[in-house]
Amino acid sequence: AVNSAKARLNQALASAKVQPELTAKAIEIAQANLESAKSSLKLQQDNFRLLTESTHPQNIVNAQTAYDRAVAQLKNQEKNLYRQRQLLEKGFVEAQIVDNAETEVRVAESQVREAKQRLDRIRPTNALEVTNAQSQIASARSQVHQMEAQLAQAKADVLPVTRQQEVDNARAAL
Repeated sequence: AVNSAKARLNQALASAKVQPELTAKAIEIAQANLESAKSSLKLQQDNFRLLTESTHPQNIVNAQTAYDRAVAQLKNQEKNLYRQRQLLEKGFVEAQIVDNAETEVRVAESQVREAKQRLDRIRPTNALEVTNAQSQIASARSQVHQMEAQLAQAKADVLPVTRQQEVDNARAAL
């Protein structure tokens, strides 16, 4: 019985020595995980700001500019076609010139439609990207809360009193 009590005492003493090291490592890891989660949250917030304050507004400006340019080009091609038809009626140009001008008008009309479609898609696409970015921020925020809880748990796991109690109980058994 004495040998068994000594063995329990030695075991309790060994645990009491190891426990603070394990707990300190757990706290250190939990703190590192928390810092990583906070960095991830900040990155997601920065990306959101960049998206809403720079990227999306610039995309809208670019699409609007492309549309305006396509409309102006169409108007120019329509004027050119009108002039070429006038010249054809007077016999100053061949029909091929008018055919080419008509083709240029059709190409310009197609470019206007394409630019308009791009412009119309920008806002819904931006809205989806904003929703996605907000979701990523919420997820990162949740990760920060989880890491805070893990750190609190690691700190709560510091139980030197419990380990000391095991040592005291093992000594009393002697």
